[in-house]
Amino acid sequence: MKKIYFLYLILASLSGFTQDVIIKGNISDINSEKHIPSVHIYTNNDMIGTVSNTRGDFILKLPKSIQADTLYVSHIAYQTKKISLSELSDSALSIYMSPIPMVLPEVSVVNLTVRDIFDSIKHHLNDNYYSKPIL
Repeated sequence: MKKIYFLYLILASLSGFTQDVIIKGNISDINSEKHIPSVHIYTNNDMIGTVSNTRGDFILKLPKSIQADTLYVSHIAYQTKKISLSELSDSALSIYMSPIPMVLPEVSVVNLTVRDIFDSIKHHLNDNYYSKPIL
């Protein structure tokens, strides 16, 4: 029992010597203030990053040596934010992201019978499959 206690004390004291910074935060939509899941949070120069959970929360552990780097926060439907690591405080971050307006092309819905679909397939069969070997 004494050996386990001694080992625990050694490991606990070593954790104080690590030079890591832990960044915690939450990511929300700037308009609706709803949490945004699956947001990528990463540094530019190092291969360090994480993804926010379903509530928009994240925890990122970074070495203290990259304090001059930039933290990127990106999502496919939102504008990417850049945050300087040197400007971050020890408190939890609240990051608000602005949505990117997406204009989708017009979609036409037509009523086709099964016969119409098979006729179209037969008509375009040569366009969809090679008749000659590729190699």
